[in-house]
Amino acid sequence: MVSRLLRQIVDFDVAFDKSPMRIQKIVDNAPWADIYCSDGWNGYMDVIYPGTYIRNVHDKSNTFFATTEQMLSKKA
Repeated sequence: MVSRLLRQIVDFDVAFDKSPMRIQKIVDNAPWADIYCSDGWNGYMDVIYPGTYIRNVHDKSNTFFATTEQMLSKKA
């Protein structure tokens, strides 16, 4: 999960699946946000977000790619 404000990784998980239960844990452990944006994958719709959820099916400008360096620095 990437903060749009800071453009920084706030939480992540490494797994072989993208189950909504796994994603829910990431959302629950991350700092609260007013708006949550996704790339439109259907599994995100089963997650309960504490703020507004925006499903970007056609416009992915609100989604981000994280670099390996960012992920490593988060856990360091």
